[in-house]
Amino acid sequence: MPDNADSLQFLLDPEDNERLSNLCGPLEKHLRQIETRLGIEINNRGNSFQIVGPAAILTAARELMTDLYRAISAVNSAVDPTRTHETVLRAAIQLVGGDCGSIMVP
Repeated sequence: MPDNADSLQFLLDPEDNERLSNLCGPLEKHLRQIETRLGIEINNRGNSFQIVGPAAILTAARELMTDLYRAISAVNSAVDPTRTHETVLRAAIQLVGGDCGSIMVP
């Protein structure tokens, strides 16, 4: 990231390791895809996140991640939550203009 990049810190509550794992993906692959599509950097420790990038995109990126976290929570009781998580993540990546063919959800 350039030295003049802005940053935004936020928490995803409630802290839930399963939901965080589904959001981040294996080896944080989902986060890396969001970073690539939005031109940002995402750092996290548990449910504490920091987004670094252009000021104009920071709020939208936080809202996207918050919405994904909520959506993952909403589908945790589905019959096949893995497929549902994949569907939610594919839709989100498509919204930011990405290729979602390779999304894999644990």
